[in-house]
Amino acid sequence: MCPLADSDQIEFEAWIEQTVAAALERPHADFASLTSTLPGIYPQEVLRALYALDGRRAQLNGVPAMLAVSARHQIAVPRPPSGLLGLLPPHPLDFEWRFAPHAIDLLTDAVLGLTPRGAGVALVGTPTLAATRAPAMDVLAVDYYGMDARTLAELGVAAHLCNVYTADLLQAPEVRERYTTLVMDPPWYEEHVRRFLYFAASALRLGGHLLLAVGASGTRPGIAGENRRTLAWAENLGLTLKNIRPGALPYETPPFERNALRAAGILNVGADWRRGDLWTLCKETSRSPDWPGNITRAPWKDFRFGAVRVRVDTGGESIGPDPSLRSIVEGDVLPTVSRRDARRAAVRVWTTGNRVFACDAPLKFASMVEAWHEPKNIRDLPHDVEQSARDQFFSIIERERIELAWPCGDAIDLGTC
Repeated sequence: MCPLADSDQIEFEAWIEQTVAAALERPHADFASLTSTLPGIYPQEVLRALYALDGRRAQLNGVPAMLAVSARHQIAVPRPPSGLLGLLPPHPLDFEWRFAPHAIDLLTDAVLGLTPRGAGVALVGTPTLAATRAPAMDVLAVDYYGMDARTLAELGVAAHLCNVYTADLLQAPEVRERYTTLVMDPPWYEEHVRRFLYFAASALRLGGHLLLAVGASGTRPGIAGENRRTLAWAENLGLTLKNIRPGALPYETPPFERNALRAAGILNVGADWRRGDLWTLCKETSRSPDWPGNITRAPWKDFRFGAVRVRVDTGGESIGPDPSLRSIVEGDVLPTVSRRDARRAAVRVWTTGNRVFACDAPLKFASMVEAWHEPKNIRDLPHDVEQSARDQFFSIIERERIELAWPCGDAIDLGTC
């Protein structure tokens, strides 16, 4: 790790301790209650801060230790709101976190306040907002853009929208319409946000507004600097910041993140502890800076068994004939959702529940999984190795089906639910 990264991490950890200490000036029932009041700080970081504070601040009278212990209390997991809307569970490789109901209400009100009757609105990378029909928005012409547009259309959750466009905003964008208001929730990585903003500036009318979800101060080390650079890029695109609402957007905790936290020993987390800031920007000038360049997506193939989704790295090099899955971490659940985790490089098979596996023959394994969607192909497999791989795979699917508590995941049907 470079010295700058070390400095960022040290500074970030010190800031977290100060923020958690300030939060402890108010009473909290348990760990979940504490994390829900913080600016999107990852629960593992909160737990580390509690242990540090317990050793350094005797005046806190053991409260940090009590809250740290409560992080390990098992709680009932509610069905995620996005599942109740009819959406499939998100996959960790999509970097997709979904707005909680309060965020949907807040954004709906903001759109209505900014958009005249009959004007055009674009929802970009916001599947829960797209799937929520707000009758008050029926007077607006609302379109959706996203890589998941086809899936949303197939699930029938976007029938109330005017148009649903498949769009990879990491590639040079195609602008279909010009909009008065645009709502956008890009993955919170600087290179992604820059390209999403380029699309927003291209798709907005002069005087139009962008409602942008941005990583809150507790997201990760260096986020403040990233957000400053993001704002400078937005201004270069002709977008002027009008308002910031810190931590205004709560997100539901997806199954893959809940599993990652469970693998790290944290069971007691709220349903919407993650927070995003809401920026309101206005397009005041038309500018045409150069497109920052395409970002190529890795060739992962997606398979679905009921609500359980599995990705196989079909671009991964085969280093042997054995398609069996091999463990990378104890328990097979990666105990983090951070893109910075070095173990991600070895992953060739990745599940909805954040289970990760190495595989010597990922292409062969992908072809086998594709065949297993047909019931006639999962009986009497010709080789013991393939039969063993099939049994291993479906034991993983069954375990995740039980964990998901997803509305369409009650049956382990082959194919879609």
